[in-house]
Amino acid sequence: MARRRRKTSPQSQRWLPSVGDHYFLILGNGKIELFPWNDTAFDHEAWHFGNCFQTQAQAAQVRKKIKEVLRTLHQHHA
Repeated sequence: MARRRRKTSPQSQRWLPSVGDHYFLILGNGKIELFPWNDTAFDHEAWHFGNCFQTQAQAAQVRKKIKEVLRTLHQHHA
């Protein structure tokens, strides 16, 4: 029996992994790690926060933008 795959959420059109897929997550120290999607609360929290990427390249691009935002915030609040 073929597994039906969820590619996007109907609400946002963002990629939503299916059980057995893997996704990339940006950790608090900026490191990018690969995680299995097990449909857990952790997985869904990462997705809802926007920290769930289909490719390492996508995660790296977002990490770069996050670093820029953090630097700007530190400059304005220092």
